[in-house]
Amino acid sequence: MLRRFLALLVLLSLAGFGFAHAEGAPAEGRLTGYFNAGIFGGGGRWPYQHVNESGEYETTLSYGAGLQFEIGHISSCPVGIAIEGNKIEIRITEKGMPESSRGAASAHGYVVPLELWGYISSPGRFGPFVRGGIGALKTKVTENFTRTAWADNRYEAWSFCYQCGGGLRFAVTERFDLVGYLEGCGATEEIAADTEAGVGPILGTGSYTTCGLRLAYRF
Repeated sequence: MLRRFLALLVLLSLAGFGFAHAEGAPAEGRLTGYFNAGIFGGGGRWPYQHVNESGEYETTLSYGAGLQFEIGHISSCPVGIAIEGNKIEIRITEKGMPESSRGAASAHGYVVPLELWGYISSPGRFGPFVRGGIGALKTKVTENFTRTAWADNRYEAWSFCYQCGGGLRFAVTERFDLVGYLEGCGATEEIAADTEAGVGPILGTGSYTTCGLRLAYRF
C-alpha cells in the first residue's frame, strides 16, 4: 500500500512540472539549508512484538535538518543532491493481555535516519518535487513491563534504509521556501537484536511514513 501511494505521488508530482514552468523563477542559490517538522506514523507496517503479542505505534513528532546542492538542470528543472538527518520519537503500546507472565509491555525510544538524497524540482516559484535516497537508521528503544519482576529490555541497532517521496514547494520570498512533503522509509534488515533471554526482536523489518513542513533558505 505504501509503495503504491508513493508511486502515485511521484506520478502526480511529475504531471505538475509542466504547469510549474509558467511560474517565475526564484532567486539563484545552488546551496540550500532546511529544517523539517513532521508527523511519524508506524502503523502495522513496522512490526513490534513482545513474547507473542503485537503492539500499536502512537503518532509522534519528527524533526531534523539538511543541506541540498543543485548540481544541474533537466529541461530547466533543477536537480541536485541532499544530506539529511532526522530524529523520530517511538512510542508503542502493546495490544496483549496484561494477565500474561510478564504483564503488558510498552516501548519508547527514537530512530535517527541519516540519508543521502537525489531530487528533481520544478523551476518556478510554486510546483512539485520528487526525491529518493539511501542511508542508515540508528534505533534505540527501551521496553518496559507492568510487572516489576521483569527487568526492562534495551535495544540498540543500525540498519540500512531507502526512502522516496515528494511534495509541493512554494517560494515565499526570494530566499525562503515553504515545502509540504510526504515521504516513506523502508529498513532493509531487522533493526533490533534479541535480548539475552531470547525474547525479540522488538522491531522487525518494515516501513514507515512521515509528512510535514520544511522551511528552506537558499544561500
